[in-house]
Amino acid sequence: MASKRRWFQIHLSTAAVLSLVAGLFFWMNSAPRTDENSTIAWHGWPTPFWFVWKFADQYPKSSGPVMNSDFGIIRMNELQLFGVVYDLFALAIILLLTAYVCERLVRRRRPTP
Repeated sequence: MASKRRWFQIHLSTAAVLSLVAGLFFWMNSAPRTDENSTIAWHGWPTPFWFVWKFADQYPKSSGPVMNSDFGIIRMNELQLFGVVYDLFALAIILLLTAYVCERLVRRRRPTP
C-alpha cells in the first residue's frame, strides 16, 4: 500500500527555487532606489518603507525630518509600517504562488503509482 503524502511536504527543487525567490526579494528590498532628479533614496519593493537622503550634505536643515515628495508627506530615516506590512504580504503571496507552480510542475511530470 502506498503511503499517503503529508499535506505540507514539498520537493527539494521547490525549496531551492523558494530560497532563490526569497533572496531576490530581500535584495530588491535592501537595494536603494532613486530617481535622477530626486534628492532622496528609498528602500522597499513594491512599496517603499525607508526613505533616506542620497547624500548627507543634501539634508535641508530647515525642513527637518519631514519632507513633501511624490510619495506624499514622508518622515526621513523612519520605518514606514504600512510599507513593511505590504511588502511582507507581497512576499508571502509571491512565495505561495511560486511553491504552488513548482509543485504542480514537478507532480505533473511524475505519474502517481
